[in-house]
Amino acid sequence: MKKMILWSVLALGTLTMNAQNVVVEGGEFWDNWSMGIQGGGTMKMSGTGFFKSARPAFGLTLGKQWTPVLGTDIQGMGYVNTTNSKTVIDASDFSLIARMNLMNLFAGYEGMPRPFEIETATGLGWLHHYAKGADDTNDMSARVGLNLNFNLGESKAWTFSLRPAVVYNLTGNFPQEKLAFDKDRSRFEMLIGFTYHFANSD
Repeated sequence: MKKMILWSVLALGTLTMNAQNVVVEGGEFWDNWSMGIQGGGTMKMSGTGFFKSARPAFGLTLGKQWTPVLGTDIQGMGYVNTTNSKTVIDASDFSLIARMNLMNLFAGYEGMPRPFEIETATGLGWLHHYAKGADDTNDMSARVGLNLNFNLGESKAWTFSLRPAVVYNLTGNFPQEKLAFDKDRSRFEMLIGFTYHFANSD
């Protein structure tokens, strides 16, 4: 067992060293920004039929790539018909998301985005449920997901993504219920996204 752990650590170290095979110069603050739209469905993780509970979800994303491995997004999502609310949009979720490019982390950065890349996407947000009167609720959300990116065009300016994620309501019914990653207070999302990457200063 110890030998297996040792070999795993050595392999990870080798892959990490290989990831440094391209020298990346620092850019200006306004470099490596992107904007995207996404839409799809959100489903309860428990309580009712998985696909039976599917409801529309849509949103906008503003992103910044800080290094070939790490990026951040500010994301706003809207959800329709997920509660008994009389409003058009039943809930919204505004999140700060950290992205990690696994291809560049383990296989090295090649100077250009690959045709296909996988990112982790995790973050915290403000989950708001709408209702008429004073019954609106505010909770903390957590998002754990992946971005399966297909980078399009010669300059890879466009990205088509499949974005599966689990979104948790961390503070539902707080303080009666503890802050937790609870399956009964979570939803699964499957989104399709289109992202445009703005040109850099160079």
